[in-house]
Amino acid sequence: MNRIIIAGCEGRLMSKKFAKELHLLDLHKEQIDMVNLRGHVAAVSDLSPRDKAAKAAKLIKASIAEMATLSPTPQSLAQLEGPVMVIGDGVAAFTAARELSRNKINFFLSVKTADPQEVLRNVHHAYPGEREYYDRLEAIVKEAVGSPHATLLPGAHLTGLSGVTGNYTLTFDEIDDKDLPRK
Repeated sequence: MNRIIIAGCEGRLMSKKFAKELHLLDLHKEQIDMVNLRGHVAAVSDLSPRDKAAKAAKLIKASIAEMATLSPTPQSLAQLEGPVMVIGDGVAAFTAARELSRNKINFFLSVKTADPQEVLRNVHHAYPGEREYYDRLEAIVKEAVGSPHATLLPGAHLTGLSGVTGNYTLTFDEIDDKDLPRK
């Protein structure tokens, strides 16, 4: 068995429970589809029971057809040897950079500014609701920017990206060599 379709209640109620239990059978959430018969048939329709059953059958057949087109993706652990390029000024970029640093993997960090306070001002400008996490965000940014594994590229603007996973070519606007930090 490499796929399963569950027809019943909505996924929000059941998918986590099924995913947890089916993981023991080496089925991952991508191999599980939920057909919400309650929400898409029973609760929203004035159809006759026979017509509701026909609608439910169509939804299940559609799920079967969709699942049949999927090919299982081999699961493997990525091996990062570095250096790794991290692009972005958001929380995710700095969190990724921090994790690379903690794993002693060298990385380039393309940022508008290397000043943690300016970074936080930019984050809070883009995501005003994140102020309550200021201390946590500040610690993440400072750890990433101050890492001995980081090479910061302040002001670098990505102009091109091509390639496939693990083998990308990145092109940046001209960077003045004197602006690059030295290790």
